[in-house]
Amino acid sequence: PQNMVSVEIEFNVPQLDTKSRTYVHSEFIAEEDRINWFHYYVYDSKGMLSGYGKCGSSAETRVSMHLNSNAEYTMYAIANGPEISPVPATENDILNSAYQNESLGGLNSEVEDCPRLMMTAIAALEANDEGYKVRLDFRRMTARIGLSFDTSALNNDVSLEIKEVSVVNIPSQVYYFKENAPVEGLKCLSSACSVVPSGLDDKVVFYCYENVQGELLPGNSSQMTKFFPESSRYNELCTYICVKGTYSSPRKRGEIIYRLYPGRDASDFSLERNSVYD
Repeated sequence: PQNMVSVEIEFNVPQLDTKSRTYVHSEFIAEEDRINWFHYYVYDSKGMLSGYGKCGSSAETRVSMHLNSNAEYTMYAIANGPEISPVPATENDILNSAYQNESLGGLNSEVEDCPRLMMTAIAALEANDEGYKVRLDFRRMTARIGLSFDTSALNNDVSLEIKEVSVVNIPSQVYYFKENAPVEGLKCLSSACSVVPSGLDDKVVFYCYENVQGELLPGNSSQMTKFFPESSRYNELCTYICVKGTYSSPRKRGEIIYRLYPGRDASDFSLERNSVYD
């Protein structure tokens, strides 16, 4: 029989994982470690919903739930995000639940209006004398991309002006609890997060939802050759940074466009959650 038992909840927000050092380190604008609230969902060993609720920002809290003693339960938690509606009745339902990103401004506009990042955690409940205890190690659903410009290698008579920096192909939806890898037929935003730097010293930061496309150029070792032919379908699937500017020298002048693909290395095109690409 089920009894009203106490569940002690602790949570922690580990540091972002560094996946790449392609770019110079840049500052960030969001409160990356802050949790204002989180929704939790508890499932039994058969994957059926046993309870759900909402907690505040306290790093340690207790909730009461109708649970069997010394049974197996798993808690799924979403911080700084909406309650899933309808409430997922099974563990399979919550694993297939996704957040719909409807902002054409991508995540930057959300960060400016509400400087918190959505995070998720999964953990097993551990039985104790008072009921259960669980520790939630939250992971951010976004990656952070930092971009700054180093022109020290240019000749003194050469000038470069950055007109616009944007992130293209941010997924229109992201799974809360499983890897997010958009495929053909799943809409991605065609462009998002355009920023006009005030100068070459201006550091640009984007927060982007996960887009794991994996290793697409096996054997490629240079960032200079990390791109696809114009006809490739990956041009519409992989998240990339587009830098537009003007170039001037005694011999040439005109517009320039750079396309930069984040990833673990020159062959990988995965933008992973809870990671930083500087």
